[in-house]
Amino acid sequence: CNHVFYRVVLEAMGKAERLAGFVHLPMGQVAGEQGLARAAAIMIRAILKTSIRAAAVEFEPTPDAVQANFMRMEQITAELAARNVDMVLFPEMAFLGLAHESLDQMLALNPVVAEDGGLARLSLMAERYRLYLGAGLAVMDGGRPYNAYVLFGPDGQELLRYRKNHLYGDDFNWAEPGGGQYPVADTPMGRVGLLICHDVVYREAFEPYIRSGTDLLIIGTNWIGPTPMSQYLFPWMGRIPAMLVSDRRGQEQGAVFYGNTQALIPQGPVLPESLSTGDRAAITIIAGP
Repeated sequence: CNHVFYRVVLEAMGKAERLAGFVHLPMGQVAGEQGLARAAAIMIRAILKTSIRAAAVEFEPTPDAVQANFMRMEQITAELAARNVDMVLFPEMAFLGLAHESLDQMLALNPVVAEDGGLARLSLMAERYRLYLGAGLAVMDGGRPYNAYVLFGPDGQELLRYRKNHLYGDDFNWAEPGGGQYPVADTPMGRVGLLICHDVVYREAFEPYIRSGTDLLIIGTNWIGPTPMSQYLFPWMGRIPAMLVSDRRGQEQGAVFYGNTQALIPQGPVLPESLSTGDRAAITIIAGP
């Protein structure tokens, strides 16, 4: 017994930041040497379970001011990295803002869209601060324009790219529908999926992620109007263990954004707190599978 207990304690050393909890073992399953070994294996797996500190940022971009928006995004990311955050998420269309009259207008005002949409900058920022980084942006894939959301890993590699399937409002002026794809990526904190804004209104957007066993659903949005987005998310809580919503706030060409940024986790919703930039972020712990 002492030997097994020592192994468990040794495995736990240096992991004080991990989540604490209880492991229930039915009566009779810990009897004898094999039962004790089984209990130890379960405890070690629980100790090793990966958890991360994630921050969904409530961000107000300046329309068509890519450089200024990027600089503020990096300032926010640096502040959150200093607070030991492992994942930073920005809203839909974080570089450009939402309203554009046409693709030609967008490209004229923002040449970066025709280049790479800002992907290289996001990759460098993820690598610089050694964290997961997600943001919404306009991208050209195969010469076609999409409202996309991209997630990078701490090494700067692109992990996941999602193209908005259900367009809304100004999207129709410049973007094409995403093609019905709902990709996932397996990460140390579990299987991750992505959605963008108006997608959440549709049942078909959630069902592929439930079938694939998604552990964390990241939602970038520019949610317009006072009706809370959460009314579309609550029905899926429990079937998808955790959802992180990064929304914008403020106004753009008459549209009002009230800010729906939050983390929906089993312990209850986590609402945003203030950052030094004047923006806000919902910071929570996401436990691995």
